[in-house]
Amino acid sequence: MIQFFIKTCTIILLCLFSASKCMALDISLQGPQLILSGEIGNWDVERVARHLFVYRPMGIAIDSPGGDVAAAIRIAALIRGARVRVVVTGNGGFCASSCFFLFLAGEGRTAQSANENGRLSSKWQATGIGPVGIHRPYVTFSKESANSEMAHQDQVVRDTSSYLQEQRVPQHLIDEMLSRPSNDIYWLTEKDLNSIGPYSAGYEEALVSKCGFVRISRQFDENWSDSRVREYDKKLLACEGELWTREILPLQRKFYSRLQSGWRPWDKK
Repeated sequence: MIQFFIKTCTIILLCLFSASKCMALDISLQGPQLILSGEIGNWDVERVARHLFVYRPMGIAIDSPGGDVAAAIRIAALIRGARVRVVVTGNGGFCASSCFFLFLAGEGRTAQSANENGRLSSKWQATGIGPVGIHRPYVTFSKESANSEMAHQDQVVRDTSSYLQEQRVPQHLIDEMLSRPSNDIYWLTEKDLNSIGPYSAGYEEALVSKCGFVRISRQFDENWSDSRVREYDKKLLACEGELWTREILPLQRKFYSRLQSGWRPWDKK
């Protein structure tokens, strides 16, 4: 506790003397849900880790324009290990740029869809769930010479492509993301969100096997009646609750305990 306090004070002092380098998430707790809002900075990795093992949330709400790519990837690893659901905060909130990595890491994922052209509707800010936007990651270019920064930019793009492939992101979305300059943005459509999936692949297959899960898009294609949908939702909710309590919750508790011991998902041990 004392070491964390000292580290926090050091971060605050550094930020006071170098505000331009201090992007930082606003992290808070609302019931069983952890709220992450604002720009993602280097300091946020350990802050998120600590909030996870101290408060052990059941879900995460995100509202972020992105930020440091490396930090976002590590926070995504924390979210993935915690097996929590991620929802994009609505009423003007959104998840863009490197925040996309956090969204992908959710055991369950909920976001508002954009129009078919990848643009937001005029009423997007009035909904309770926010959208997800993607564009090419970028680095800050110096005024003196752009050569080294250009090489760095190319490496960041290659690393991002490899990371997204490892996370089983559909290739058409990877291409869309990396083809967009950093001053443009593509908002994920309903088709895009369906291609990513409402759950992680492993959890979705568990739901299919144990609870008879069927995606909403298939229900729509098969013209399910309202009564059939209501009955299905009731059974799915009960089955998912049992699955979560019996199999997922113990894994979540183990992960939080490991975080508390000082271990991190990217450690070699």
